[in-house]
Amino acid sequence: MRIAVDLLPVTSKPSGNRRFALQLLTHIVELSDAQNHFFFFCSRQNVSLFRERFTQANVTIMALPTLSVSPISRVLTEQLLLPLWLRKYKVDLLFAPQNVMPVLGNVPTVVAILSMHINYEQLNFPWWQRLYGRWILRWTSKKAEAFTAISQFAADSYAERYGISPKKIFVAPLGFDAHPDLKGDNTESLLDGEYILFVSALHPHKNVRFLLRAFSHIARKKSHVHLMIVGPDVNGESARLNAMADQLGIAEQVHIMGAVSDEMLVRLYSHARLFVFPSLIEGFGLPALEAMAHSLPVVVSNRTSLPEVVGDAGIVLDPTDERAWSETIIRLLEDDALSSEFAQRSKMRAGEFSWRRTAEITLECFHSVLASLSDAKEKKL
Repeated sequence: MRIAVDLLPVTSKPSGNRRFALQLLTHIVELSDAQNHFFFFCSRQNVSLFRERFTQANVTIMALPTLSVSPISRVLTEQLLLPLWLRKYKVDLLFAPQNVMPVLGNVPTVVAILSMHINYEQLNFPWWQRLYGRWILRWTSKKAEAFTAISQFAADSYAERYGISPKKIFVAPLGFDAHPDLKGDNTESLLDGEYILFVSALHPHKNVRFLLRAFSHIARKKSHVHLMIVGPDVNGESARLNAMADQLGIAEQVHIMGAVSDEMLVRLYSHARLFVFPSLIEGFGLPALEAMAHSLPVVVSNRTSLPEVVGDAGIVLDPTDERAWSETIIRLLEDDALSSEFAQRSKMRAGEFSWRRTAEITLECFHSVLASLSDAKEKKL
């Protein structure tokens, strides 16, 4: 089986989408025999990321002339050049792990549904990006042979919006695999006091401003407790959050770290007191799973996929109710028995997820598509 993977949208910067692509493909290649050959189509910007990670003989990595940070350049390459390369290498299947696929060509395609953020009005996408994004999502829904979805919520939302049969969607939840070389337990904490941890890119829908307001009620009662906000800046949001923390009088207890290395992230998870995630929109919510894997009590939003991910292992709250968040967090900080109970629940819940299982379900989807196409060909003969 000759499988192509469209990696043009994946940037080299740390992100949930990058982690998804790297972890999933690592396990897919490991689970595949030598008869499966993979063709990774990358951008000039991210090709080194994949060449360092994948050195197997059955993986061919190519850089197409585009930059993944340039949306227009990427879209043109994905829609015009990629189909030509797929034809050149006579691939049997294309895997598109970032929501969309090329319009041209007739290669059977499996698309991974990560999110449908482009359809949410409250997210401020440029008009052209929203127009193209909505069109290509709808077109993809009609053209793809099958889909994988990172949560049941994502699968149900996609099926309902685009009229897709649930039988065409394979739910493949994300996973967590501890890296053997990354240990945080034996390192010193970055702070003398306790800290609450938030991890994600600073998009407005991550609801970090709400988190600052909720934390301001905690900070007045717990001067030794800090809030660590970890994740890449988005359109200058870091500066606005720092200014807001100053206005709320909590600047000395709020630390906006920006993007950090994997080693630093493990260290931050390992020493945190608890994890908070008031996001309004998620396709899955990988940071919540990572926090649970580090045995942290988690408090998350009751929106979209997050209740599904944490189950009864975490505390689920309305992401507009500052009092509920501040009171719940204070209770966890003060009640060691309660905090310990949720830490144990977190560890058990995280054990139900693995990237290997994500890869197994994805490969099952690949084989199902090719088997169906083979059966259809035989019926025509």
